[in-house]
Amino acid sequence: MSTYAQSESFLVSGYGDSEKTARVDAKQQLALQIFSRVKVNESSHLKKEGNNVVSLYEQQSTIESLPIEIQSLNVKTTDCSQTPCRYEFTVDKTPWIKKLILEIQNSHSHSLVGIERDSQNWSDLKLLFESKKWLEKNEEKLMVLSALDASEFNHYATIQMNLEQQLANKEAQIAITFRSGVDPFSSKVKGVLSNTAIASSNGDFNIYIKGDSRYGQKGNEFVAKQNISLKVFDAFNPGVVISQKDFSQVATSKESSAQALERAQNIILKTLSQESIFTLLN
Repeated sequence: MSTYAQSESFLVSGYGDSEKTARVDAKQQLALQIFSRVKVNESSHLKKEGNNVVSLYEQQSTIESLPIEIQSLNVKTTDCSQTPCRYEFTVDKTPWIKKLILEIQNSHSHSLVGIERDSQNWSDLKLLFESKKWLEKNEEKLMVLSALDASEFNHYATIQMNLEQQLANKEAQIAITFRSGVDPFSSKVKGVLSNTAIASSNGDFNIYIKGDSRYGQKGNEFVAKQNISLKVFDAFNPGVVISQKDFSQVATSKESSAQALERAQNIILKTLSQESIFTLLN
């Protein structure tokens, strides 16, 4: 990561046949200077050549940067003595820093709404999850700010850490009980959702899971549809549904309806395992 904290502005170069394309190139180069991440994919396999077995190894690397919104990029010089032209841009840090700080402050303000609630009802929990998303939005902004102004970064990073700790403390108090219907797939879903920190045998909220499946055939393919319903009940008022989300997935198979159903179920299970319960029910 580069830092530009010693001056109010700095220079960045971009190449292109026009100012527009050079500006895009300059922004890409600046984004890579502020933050870059190298991803390496490695693979190896055996290949038979005649009577010999040869081991082949391949490595591919890519460089990624953050999707940084760069402010105040102004042309200073242009040199077209060679192709493509070289444009030199001045980047004014001041408005960029001000905009980042304003956005970070806004996220902190929104995150406090959920953090300061009592989390005694489902709407409070949804607000708490929104708080988490607001704080996550700040991560990239803080990374950019650290390259532009170390002092401001330290100030807002400290606030961010305090809010994240408060959020973690609130999340640790959440307890949800998962119950399933008699169908086998509901039990599988319960197993996935129960494997989280918020799962409890005596939670403040109950989530009832019910599934059903249907079969059919289209041409020479078997078709299966899996439905799953998640219903949230208040533990103190178990007869009232306070939130509900239904999921459906269709899959096909040339082999059997059972295989088609298994494929549909696996897609749903993957979705449920990758998202938080608040995302799923939002």
